[in-house]
Amino acid sequence: MIYDLIGNVKCYSKGFQQLSKAAAFIRKIGSSTKDGRYDIYGDDMYAIISSYQTKRDDLSPFEAHRKYIDVQCMLKGMERIDVMQGADFRIKERYSGKKDALFIYPPEHYSSIILSPGYFAIFYPHDFHRPGRSMALPDEVRKLVIKISVNRK
Repeated sequence: MIYDLIGNVKCYSKGFQQLSKAAAFIRKIGSSTKDGRYDIYGDDMYAIISSYQTKRDDLSPFEAHRKYIDVQCMLKGMERIDVMQGADFRIKERYSGKKDALFIYPPEHYSSIILSPGYFAIFYPHDFHRPGRSMALPDEVRKLVIKISVNRK
């Protein structure tokens, strides 16, 4: 997992060419860009913009992906993303290739980051994460998630 200011994205992109392309896409997003899917390189790299309300519950499962790396960037509002690494977890829902997700029960120990405008987070396949959590009260947020294929060409 990487969590940093958007302005520092170039520090990571030297060893990860697709991240430069993701950063270029992030810079193009304006407030009038509609929610939905945007192909950058077809299924190898695409973006999803979504608007939703954060949730207060801490019973929702954590997720991890196998096919894609997530680059998450908050456009409006703030959310807490809980994160966990390690092999000590209980599976709630087996991996689905269609959803590209494995869901686990909330672990006893985890960390949290706050994603707000100007910051980004990258979640690799070994990073379990639970996005969409509220800080104290639910918040209306707008988020950009760029999916980068692990098997990119």
